[in-house]
Amino acid sequence: MDSWESRSLPPFVEAASKLQGRPVVDIILKTINHPNIFVFGEMLDLPQVQELGANAETKPYLNLLELFAYGTYGEFMTNRANYPSLTPPQIAKLQMLTLVDLANKQKTILYSALTRELGIDSVRQIEDMIIECTYKGLIRGKIDQRNQRLTIQFAIGRDVRPAQLPPMIATLQSWVHASEEFLKKIEEQLKSVDISRQQRGKHDQDLKTQLDEMKTRVRFQMEEEEMAAVAAATGGGGRAGMEGLEFEGDGDERRRGGRRHR
Repeated sequence: MDSWESRSLPPFVEAASKLQGRPVVDIILKTINHPNIFVFGEMLDLPQVQELGANAETKPYLNLLELFAYGTYGEFMTNRANYPSLTPPQIAKLQMLTLVDLANKQKTILYSALTRELGIDSVRQIEDMIIECTYKGLIRGKIDQRNQRLTIQFAIGRDVRPAQLPPMIATLQSWVHASEEFLKKIEEQLKSVDISRQQRGKHDQDLKTQLDEMKTRVRFQMEEEEMAAVAAATGGGGRAGMEGLEFEGDGDERRRGGRRHR
C-alpha cells in the first residue's frame, strides 16, 4: 500500500498546489476516488485546500477530505448534511478506512462491532471487505469464522486529527525526556565501571609491587643465611679437624716442636 500511495498521491498534490477554488475540489474528488490512496494528509496540508473552508460552496468538500483522512463511516451517517453525497465506491472506501480505524484501536474485533460500525449486516460482505483490505495491504489478520471475530496483526496508520497533535507531542516529549534520563544513567554507570576498573588496575599493580618487594627480601635473606652457613663451616670446621689429627713419634718432641737428633 505504501508503494502504491507513494506513486499515486504526489501527482494530485502537485496539481492541486497550482490551482484555486473549484478546480481544487475536482482534484480532491479524484484523490478520494483513486483505488490505492488511503492517506490524505499531504493533500490536506495544502493552503489551496484549506482555503476551501472559507467558501460555503466548497467547504463540504474540505469536510469530505477530512472525513476520508481521519473520519469514519459512522461520522458520515451522523452528519450527512456536512458532506456531499457519496457514490457506492466512495462509501465502500470509507467503510474500509473505518475498518482500519478499528484495527488501530483493537487487537480483536467482533463481527458484531463491524456490523455496527460499517453498517453491513451480511457476514459474507464483512468477510469480503476484510479480504479486500488485506489484499490492498491496509490490514493483516486472521478471520475466525467459528467465533465470528477478526484478530489483527497489522494495520496502516491513518492521518492524525489536529486535536490529537498536542497530546501526541506531549507523549513524545515525555518519551524523549525519559530516554535522555535513561542515557544519563547509563553514562554514569559506564563512568563508574571505568573508575572501578582503574582502581582495580591500580590495586593489582600495588599488589604486584608488594609481591616483588617481598620476593626480593626473601631472596636477600636466603642469600645472607647461605653465606653465614658457609662461613661457619669454613672457620669452625678446620679446628675440629686438627683436634682429630694424630702424629707419630715421641710426645716430648711434639711438645718441644723440635726434631730429635741422634
